[in-house]
Amino acid sequence: MIRVLIRVLYQSLLSTTDLVFILYMVMNLSATPSVLGLIGLLWGIIFIIFSLIAVHLGDNGHVYILSILSSAALMISIYILVYNSQTLLYATLGYMFHAVSTAFGRISHIVSLNESYHFEDWDRILILSQSLQRFIYSFYLIILLYLGLNMFINTALLYLSITLLLIYPLMHEYRGFERIFGKTITHLNNLGLLSRYMIMSTDVDTWGEYETLSDWMRERGSVKSILMSLLLTSIAMEIIMFPIPAYLINIIGRQNLILIYIFNGALTGVFILTFYGRIGLSTSGFSRVLILLLLIYVLMSPTSIYNIMLLIIGFALLNIFNTNFTTRLFNIYNNRSYGYGSGFFSIINEFGSVIGDLSLWYFLGGLGYVYVIITGLVLILISNLIIR
Repeated sequence: MIRVLIRVLYQSLLSTTDLVFILYMVMNLSATPSVLGLIGLLWGIIFIIFSLIAVHLGDNGHVYILSILSSAALMISIYILVYNSQTLLYATLGYMFHAVSTAFGRISHIVSLNESYHFEDWDRILILSQSLQRFIYSFYLIILLYLGLNMFINTALLYLSITLLLIYPLMHEYRGFERIFGKTITHLNNLGLLSRYMIMSTDVDTWGEYETLSDWMRERGSVKSILMSLLLTSIAMEIIMFPIPAYLINIIGRQNLILIYIFNGALTGVFILTFYGRIGLSTSGFSRVLILLLLIYVLMSPTSIYNIMLLIIGFALLNIFNTNFTTRLFNIYNNRSYGYGSGFFSIINEFGSVIGDLSLWYFLGGLGYVYVIITGLVLILISNLIIR
């Protein structure tokens, strides 16, 4: 469990640093939503390129190398943010190193969890990891809000230094058999199920057995449908959520915006930990549609304090239900792929973000944010239908 906590602390640090870069570029360098879209596009391209390298290293067991590369890239990123980010160009350069760090760090995290625990425990550990990550993310933001950027940077650098010098060498352990074992057991189970159903299917009157076979086939699902649903979801969430800091910061201010992210992170963590097993893909998908309809209504109404509060609550709920949706997708994908190539899930997710960033230029330049939400609604509806 200590291993999970160490990994989660690092993943939360990556997420917080991501937000710090965006807020810094918006507040200190006056980056517009369109400029942020371009920077996000570059970030996504860098992430995809280095994720392809990371997937190869991860599948061959080089978790320690991935961890070191990720930590080193993050230290460079933070150094540029602190000492060389007076212009948007240098801030963007630092943000690109953050993309490299995230690519290596995310694959290292997934492979480490898959190889550290029995394959039957993967879902439980990943859910716990997701929940803890949201709580710690909120804690980091509290440090940022009340103790300032310098304290956050010092905390991050201290953690990275200790991690590089002490923790990673001690926790480095690649057994290399858990994913192989899980794949073998799953194949054997499937062969056993198939042979039983082939025997039962000889009786044409046994409707119950045919129904069970249908259920089994549906349960296996399609990796392609999972990834297609993820791609559409990623495009939708990118065009909806990425402009939010630039959109809200002028209305509610920096402090209130960070408070929203703090509460959002904590609520998402509580939601996943408490309700993940009770709320399925269909419910999460349907909830996202209802929330987007609410957001469209609010954005088309006159601006007021009441509508701003509804907007904030709507975005928070959308993030919560979408996190539940994508977490379920990943757990299904991870089990179907036996833990191999799990990084491709992140690559597809980020590819959707790249498409979303390209789309933002068009929407924000000529049509407006309401049409962004409507487009996101259509994409999420399709993603729900694909995965049914």
